[in-house]
Amino acid sequence: MELRKYFKCLIFLTVIMLMISGKDVKASNPTEVTLEVDRTYSSYDLTGNGKKDEIEIKTEKNDYGYLNKVFVVINGKRKASFTHETVGDGLFVSAKLFTLKNKKSFLYLKIGDIDEVTYFCGIYQYKSGKLEQVIDGRNFLGKAGKYGTKYGSYAIVKKVQGNMLVVDFYMNSYTLGPSYYCYQFIYKNGTLKCKNLQSVNINNSSYKITTMSGSKSKVTVAEKIKVYTKPDGKKVSYILKKGEKVKLLAAYIKSEKFFLKIKSLKKGKIGWIKCLKKLPSSGNMGIFEELGSSWSYDGY
Repeated sequence: MELRKYFKCLIFLTVIMLMISGKDVKASNPTEVTLEVDRTYSSYDLTGNGKKDEIEIKTEKNDYGYLNKVFVVINGKRKASFTHETVGDGLFVSAKLFTLKNKKSFLYLKIGDIDEVTYFCGIYQYKSGKLEQVIDGRNFLGKAGKYGTKYGSYAIVKKVQGNMLVVDFYMNSYTLGPSYYCYQFIYKNGTLKCKNLQSVNINNSSYKITTMSGSKSKVTVAEKIKVYTKPDGKKVSYILKKGEKVKLLAAYIKSEKFFLKIKSLKKGKIGWIKCLKKLPSSGNMGIFEELGSSWSYDGY
């Protein structure tokens, strides 16, 4: 009888210990996790305390299936809300959790429609009980609509590299058409910081242009272009004429000023050109002949 009581007590204590330890088990995040909407996840750490959190991306839709509201709920508490003014007539939410080597986690959110139409895109970090946007996916390359179509801008996290996020910013640009601009964000002083205001790469998949390849970064000037000594648009270095060949080197963004770094193959000189804020004077041909056919206007 005493032995039976002993075993019952032992089993009871074991169950209690398992329940207690289960609540305190440390989370072990993969590098990248895709989060489906209206589903609760309880295996990952987003708050940064090393413990498992309950994470849910909740949605509300109207009778036509369009999004009305989107909420981010963490451990039962609403930490971010997106109303109809933000989500527009979006149809889907793309959500991912990225974790760096140092165990710091970041939440990626994109709200959009078909045909690359994007109403919202951002990367968030949980700090001091709040979700804070650390990367603005729609407006990083200048306010959406300033250098390209208004709803044709968003970010894609290409990969996690140690304590760094490598991010492609897509824009249906007036200058280069539908293009991706790659930037690196390194974890520093408690958050993500842009490593360099100059892009790592520019890629236009329609024309197969990439600044990572010398042979695929050469384009032909379609109209006269001013080339500046610095990416500030103050001092003109030289003028490019129609028919001249240039090599695209990088993009540069600072304080809403967006420039392209180029090298004139004729002069051998490097300089900066301003990115266009409207359709070029040469119509849909663009300021570079090869890129004209890749520029598309979808009304957004």
